[in-house]
This record gives sequence, C-alpha cells and structure tokens, in this order.
Amino acid sequence: MATILIVDDKPLNRSLLTTLLEYHGHRLVEAASGLEAIERTLAEHPQLIITDILMPHMDGYQLVRRLRETDATRNVKVVFYSALYREEKTRTLAAACGVSRLICKPTDPEEILRIVEDVLSSESPNTPPSPDPMANAEVVRLLSDKLYQKVLELETLNAKLESTISQRTKELEETNRSLREQIAERQKAEESAAADRENKLKIKSDFLSHVSHELRSPLAVVHQFVPILLDGLGGSINPNQKEYLEIAQRNINQLKGMIDDLLEASRAETCKLSVKCSVTQLSDVLQKTVLSFRATAVKKSISLQTNILENLPPAYADSARVGQVVTNLLDNAIKFSPAKSSITICAQVCEEDPTFLCVSVADCGCGIEPAESERIFDRLYQVKNSLEASRRGLGLGLFICKELISLHGGRIWNDPKRRGGSTLSFTLPVFSIASMIAPVVTKMTPTDNSFALVTVEIRPVKAWPSERKREQVAYTVLEIIRRCILPDLDVILPGQSRAGVDIFWIVARANQKGAGVISKRLRDQILDCQDLKVAGISCEVTFTILGPETVQCDWPLERRVQVVASSLEKLLPVETIERRVLVR
Repeated sequence: MATILIVDDKPLNRSLLTTLLEYHGHRLVEAASGLEAIERTLAEHPQLIITDILMPHMDGYQLVRRLRETDATRNVKVVFYSALYREEKTRTLAAACGVSRLICKPTDPEEILRIVEDVLSSESPNTPPSPDPMANAEVVRLLSDKLYQKVLELETLNAKLESTISQRTKELEETNRSLREQIAERQKAEESAAADRENKLKIKSDFLSHVSHELRSPLAVVHQFVPILLDGLGGSINPNQKEYLEIAQRNINQLKGMIDDLLEASRAETCKLSVKCSVTQLSDVLQKTVLSFRATAVKKSISLQTNILENLPPAYADSARVGQVVTNLLDNAIKFSPAKSSITICAQVCEEDPTFLCVSVADCGCGIEPAESERIFDRLYQVKNSLEASRRGLGLGLFICKELISLHGGRIWNDPKRRGGSTLSFTLPVFSIASMIAPVVTKMTPTDNSFALVTVEIRPVKAWPSERKREQVAYTVLEIIRRCILPDLDVILPGQSRAGVDIFWIVARANQKGAGVISKRLRDQILDCQDLKVAGISCEVTFTILGPETVQCDWPLERRVQVVASSLEKLLPVETIERRVLVR
C-alpha cells in the first residue's frame, strides 16, 4: 500500500482522512501547513499528497508550485481536498498548477477512496505548473472570493447571533421582573405572617401569664389546706375521705406544676428567665435529684442507676436550675418507661470539648422518632405516640429545659439514633477562672498591667433569721458590687458561703492605689445601704496585689492568663478538687 501525506491546518479534517485511508491499508503522514508538508515530503517520500487549498502562510496552490520546482518532489502526485464556492474555476486553477484531481468537501467516503485509488494507479506523468501569469491572478481572485464569502457568512451568523441574544435578553429581563415581583410578594407575605405570628404569640403569652397569676393565689390556699386536712388538724377523717384528699392533693400538685411551667415559659419568651451561676458540684445535684425520684420509680418497679465520673470537675452553673432540668428529664423518663425497666443518669467530661460537662438521661420507653428530635424542644409540642402518657402535661417542660441550658451557654439534644428508648443529653460549662478572667487580661495595656484580688466578706450581727433573708442580703451586696466595678477592667468571681459568712471576690485590673480606691468605694456603698443597715450586717473589704511576677503585654494571651490564674489559685481558699480546675 502507498504512503499518503495529508495536509490541512484543521486537525479534525486530517483525522477524518487518516482514519478512512488507514482502515484501507495505507500508511498515513500528516502536516499542518505548507512548509511542514514540504519537509515531510522530503523525509517520507509519499506517493500521494492530499492537501487543502485555503491555509495560512502557504495555500495549496503555492504548495504545489514549490513541490514542482524541486527535482526530489516534482513527480509526487497531488489531490486538492477543499470546500469550494466556485468549483469550475477551482478545477481550472488546479490544472494550471499541475493538479488533475479535486475532491470537494463534503464527499462520500466511497468517492474519496475511488479518487485516491485512481490517482495512485494512474501512470500519466504530472503536468508542470502553467507559467501563465494570469493563473496567479486567478488564484488571488479565487482566494478573494472565498474570503468574501466567508465574511458574508460571518456577518450573517453575527446578525443572527445578535438577534438571538436580543431575544434572550428580553426573555431574561421579563423573567427577572417576574421573579422580583414574586420575591417581593413572598417577602411581604412572610413579613405579614411573621408579624401575625408574633402578635398571636404575644396575645397567647399575655393570656397565659395572666391566667397563671390569677390561678396561683387560690391554688396556693387549696394547696395549704389539703395537707392540714390530711394530717387531721381540722378533725379526724375516715379512710375514704383520706383517699379522696390524697387524690385531690396529687391533682393540685399537678396543676401547680402546670402553672409554674406556664410562668417559666412566659418568662423565657419575654427574656425574663434568669440563672445565678456559681461553682456547682454536679454530682451532688444529680444524687439529690435521683434520691427524690426513688419512691416514684419503685412504684413502677423502675431501677434508677447513676454513672457519674469520679472526681468530676465542678460546673459553673445554677444548681437550682440544673436540678429543675434533671427533674424534668427524670419525670419524663419515668412517665414513659414501662414497668420493670431501668433509667441511667450519666455525667462526664464532654469528649468533643473538655471545657464542658455532659449529663445524659437514658430510658427504655417508647422512644422519639428522628424527625421529632428537634421539635420536642418547641413550645407546647408533644410527641404524637406519647399523648396518652403525657396527657397531664402542657408540652412546656423540654422547652423550658432548652431555655435554661442555653442561658448557661450549653446545649440540649436527643440522640436520634437511639432505638428502644430515648437518651436526652445536655452540657454545662466547667468552672474555670482562666476563662472568666481572659477578657480582662486581653484588654490590658503596657501601663496598666497590674491585677488585684478584692475580697468582700459579709457577716450577720446576729444569726440569719432565715435562709431566704441571707439570700436577699447576698443579692443586694452583689448588685452594689456590680455598680461599683468597671466591666471592661474588673470581673466578679463566683462567691461562696461558709459558716454564715458570704464571700465575694473581684479581680480588678488595678495597682495598689487603684485597688485601695475600689475597696473604699465598695465598703462605703455597702455600709450606706439602708436595706443592709436594717438587715444588720458587718462588712470587711480587703485586697491583695497579684504577684510577684509582673504580667507583660507582649506575652502570648495564654501565658498572661495562666500567670494571673496561678496567682489567684494561691490566694483563693477553695477545696483541692476545685483548685485543680481553676487554672484549666
């Protein structure tokens, strides 16, 4: 079979011919330009060259003339393969160049193969190029005609493209206008719906708050007198009367719980729900709460089990509020768990974030569907398959739990993967002086890098008449301290109560003179408070400059916080386990 050189500046055109001719056993060589074609001809000695006419730098006519000028390439057979606008004129010019055959694009493969075989088998010598100068002029004219035709095609395509773009632009503008109108209407509808929901929620909240307060007073009277009757203080009662009074007391307690929930939910929605955080031993809170449910669990033959990490770090939390959350979770767990099952209360350091503690309550009840795992914390929401068991509730318990845990900076969730029961968990921050003083240490300056620990001790002149009175005094003192300090420069640490003495600590970014001013201001404000004078208290305010190492502003923040926290650790009289956690 023959060696054939394909010359075309377009790779796709070359590929079509090489694929077709290789399939029929020919050896194919390619060239992308006239100059490359001459080089490949001298190197490969092809029996046939198939070339395009219109190519950059050197067109097909020029290529043939160059080939015919050299003895080594004069006798190579050439076939033109090109798209033609004036076929007859092209054939005439091809003949003038010494090319006898012409393949017009597009052509059937069979026709191409036939022409190639005819040329290869032909014994006729190549015709030398015509020396007629008019031939060159005809070539130029033909190429000009092709170029003009191409320009006309491009102009036509450009006009068509501009028309299409204009039409699409109008369609897009219309679509955008329609979308803007729809978006505006939807936003207006959403704003109206949101305002309507907000208004309904406010009306409902106001109504529930009003009803709760109105019911609380008469209910308190009933709640006080039923135990008096049960205890026989109002006269002897027979067994039937006692049974009826016990039923009444259970329902009164249930109604009291509902009213308390309504009030808490109302406070949460009006941002009046509050927590008073202090150093809290979580294990004590959990053990006390579990103990209060032992009797209830025994009645259903339910086993209450605890798994609390030994030496669990203290939490920075409101112990009463944490007890309220655990009480709600345990109450639900017992309510929904079948007889002769178990409930497990776990407490440990959170694996994902060691600065938090994690508490979980796992039961063997009906469980919660994954789709409802988030909704159970919504206000007034109740799980569908538990309506019978929870018919005594309002669906506010978990909503209140979520609000309380959020106020602590933690989160609460249900494990959606749990089957054959449910596991509800919540997190609380670990108590850490380092994290509490970090904002104050961050804002220190080169000229203001001294810290002082101010201690306020409050003692009653006589024994406290009640714990409530002590708490009222402590709250009043705390409010005075808050008014006397600067939030950007000072921070109040959780206080302690020991042997009837309430102790408050303030970390102040101050030197000897500044700490003295703060101490005097605190002492004067506390002793001048009329309510505290009536309560009968004595006040002692002292301060200690932290040291001996001076904190440098160019130190990394972590080192600065560590130095201040270490100094505080040496001064604060806390238990060993708490001291270990203070500088964590």
